Amino acid sequence: VQFIDTWYDVSAKNNNNNNYVNGLKYCNDINSYLVDIDCIQVLNVLNNILSGYNDDIDFKIDYNNKKIDGLVFINNYSLYFIIYVWAENDKQSRVEFRRKSGDSLASAKFWGQLKCLFAKQQNYKQQMDTDN
Repeated sequence: VQFIDTWYDVSAKNNNNNNYVNGLKYCNDINSYLVDIDCIQVLNVLNNILSGYNDDIDFKIDYNNKKIDGLVFINNYSLYFIIYVWAENDKQSRVEFRRKSGDSLASAKFWGQLKCLFAKQQNYKQQMDTDN
């Protein structure tokens, strides 16, 4: 088993505006996802995905702080989660998933489903853009 030991120091100063970015220090390749769209677009895509999610879910999007707080039930297990979004650079954003409380296996399943649905939605959008 090989563990990924890539930690992003997102508490470092952002080169664009010299402000601290969210103050998050626990982001890695397992609990985050890099996308080629801006933060607001990411939150809108996640809103569409979570709104159409099949299991019981309740969530709140904070566009000012670029985060989503929520509760979802996966296989009768409750999972409280938070998703942070921030600009990685001028053209990319990073989505970070954190389990606040609840079952760890349900958390891994949910995060895997979100990443898959996000990728499918992005691939569909790219395909539509090339068809036009």
